[in-house]
Amino acid sequence: AYVRRQLAAVPATAASPGATTARRDTAYAHIEARLRRALSTKVAVVPQKKGARIVIDCYSAEEFDNVVQSLLGGDL
Repeated sequence: AYVRRQLAAVPATAASPGATTARRDTAYAHIEARLRRALSTKVAVVPQKKGARIVIDCYSAEEFDNVVQSLLGGDL
């Protein structure tokens, strides 16, 4: 639901078939930036045919623990 709202909020940049793709890419970039700030690590949103995949890079065990705590809350 959140992604659909983000996609609807980003205006189309042109009236071409690529406008939908550009709008989706802009929405995904916005979501990536918010996740990156929230998790304090590199995050990529990879569009797929149906939906998308979120890739979170952790460069140490401590960083991994911090990401898991941010996502799940509480202690491990």
